[in-house]
Amino acid sequence: MSNLPPLVADPALARYLRALEKQVQGGEKRTRRVESAVKIASSKAASTAVQATTLRQEQVAVREEIATDKAAPDAPAMPTATVEPYWTSAGEPRARLLVDWELVDGVAEYEVWHQPPGGELRSYARAHIVYDPETGEPVSPIATVQDINTEGTHLVGVRARNTVGAWSDLSDLAFVEVTLLELPELDAPLAPALLSELGVVNVRPGTEEPVPAEGFRHYRAEWSDAEDGDYYPFGAPIPVNGSATLSGLLIGSTVWVRLRAIDRLGRSSEPSPAASIEVRGVALVTLDPELAETIIQAGTVQAGSITANEIAAGTITGNEIAAGAITVSHLEAGVGGLLDLSANEFVINATGRADEALAAAGTAAGEVSEIRTYFRFDEDGLEISAPNSPFSTAIDNERLEFRENGIAAAWLSAGQFVAKSFIGETVEMGNHQFEKYGTGTVVRAL
Repeated sequence: MSNLPPLVADPALARYLRALEKQVQGGEKRTRRVESAVKIASSKAASTAVQATTLRQEQVAVREEIATDKAAPDAPAMPTATVEPYWTSAGEPRARLLVDWELVDGVAEYEVWHQPPGGELRSYARAHIVYDPETGEPVSPIATVQDINTEGTHLVGVRARNTVGAWSDLSDLAFVEVTLLELPELDAPLAPALLSELGVVNVRPGTEEPVPAEGFRHYRAEWSDAEDGDYYPFGAPIPVNGSATLSGLLIGSTVWVRLRAIDRLGRSSEPSPAASIEVRGVALVTLDPELAETIIQAGTVQAGSITANEIAAGTITGNEIAAGAITVSHLEAGVGGLLDLSANEFVINATGRADEALAAAGTAAGEVSEIRTYFRFDEDGLEISAPNSPFSTAIDNERLEFRENGIAAAWLSAGQFVAKSFIGETVEMGNHQFEKYGTGTVVRAL
């Protein structure tokens, strides 16, 4: 219904007024729609503001959490370091530092710092967390500072890195005194103990030889045909409880033998006093006193002990019977009950066999001496080593050791292999493979 006043009679004016009234009514509707839209928009804006505030709060919380994670971990406690001196394969003195420290919670990696005397404090190596294979718990790591050739006070410290890369301060520095090994001059050994049988001379260190000084490697034997003559080395190196064999000698001749002590650097001591011995062809022979009626007639007899009521010979000299062959013109029948020597041809024929036995014995003695050069047997077990080599392998009832300069560098015992230091290009551990890649390390799952 129109709201126009009834007094408007002009049709044209009435139409204009009705049109204007419709526009006003339409504007009111649009106003109401705008107001409604404004209310809805205001409500949405308020909700969005709340969401934005919530989002900002969550972002702040995340930032605070990240900041907490990136906070530097506690510095490790002062490490401890053990000095381990050793000799290189070239005979040079060196030392290594075995550094260990207590674990810090939340740490993924450690870094060891080292300062030699007069040098700068620098990062030396990194050590990753090591876990006990049985309990899965982390164990105190150990790092090794290698190839130290400077004596004096060394400093070592450790710092820690957490899982997001934040490093702690460096720990308090540990002061470590390093002293390298020194080899004293070896004293001259005692005169050797000599024994001769079957045309060879067996040489051993003196029966009361003291324990060799530190750095002792082995003995070397020298021989001469005159006490003041020229001496010539022979045989393989002689360990403390070993021996050497001198062969190719003239039976009945006298030889002089002396020893020198050799240290780990190959340096020789002064020679020992020389010992002499007469080269023997046969072993010691003793005739039992029961042969009281025995009469021996021979050209030459040399013996340490001959017991009989009567001995007839052209010459009897020396302490023992020693000869390549003994020729007897007559032997009384009283001996025949024990020795069937009714004809001299038996003795002559046996001479050839004795020569063969002498040769075989000399060869065997040389082979035994050669074995003793590389193998040492005693109450501690077996040790295998080449002459003049710093490396050896030792076996006893507890473990198998790999030694360098007499020090166990690694060993196998009770199913476990232990090495103080290990370097590998590619290593498989458990279900992972560790491989060197440039200056880093690649870890792959197997």
